[in-house]
Amino acid sequence: MSLPKILGAIWYYAQRPLMIAAVVILAVLGIQYSLRAADLDMEGREMFRVLHEQQGWPMPTSYPTYHLGITEDTTELCRKVAHYACYSRGHVWITAALLADDAARKAVLLHENVHHLQWEKAGDSMNCQQNWERERAAYKAQQIYLSENFHKYLGVTLPVCPPEQGGPR
Repeated sequence: MSLPKILGAIWYYAQRPLMIAAVVILAVLGIQYSLRAADLDMEGREMFRVLHEQQGWPMPTSYPTYHLGITEDTTELCRKVAHYACYSRGHVWITAALLADDAARKAVLLHENVHHLQWEKAGDSMNCQQNWERERAAYKAQQIYLSENFHKYLGVTLPVCPPEQGGPR
């Protein structure tokens, strides 16, 4: 961008104080957002320690990569189903909606970390019943954490797999 264009842009926004305020606010929010994304890695590792110390889960052999929001490497499945978070093959995606609620964010990180430990042990699950068992274990760990640390309780109902997908007959 040339110097005259930069000066022109500065002059344009200098005449509009509300726009400047909005730009400054957005810049500050952007900085906070990026700082929170950096904190996810530290917080995610902390939640592995919680799983290990409070519930006896093993420590991971490697840590997942944590992402704030959808990134270019988000899997198609996670793009479709992730309301708050998603785990896939060594990656955890957390939506910005969880940034404000400390208990919810930590509980969701813990839940996704359980999936990472499951993946390290057994790889990708094969059928609906195996996925159901993995979700049940992750929600159980999440419930233990929330009830012991925040006196909160989940209200989760997992759908039963149809018989053709490994469910009860």
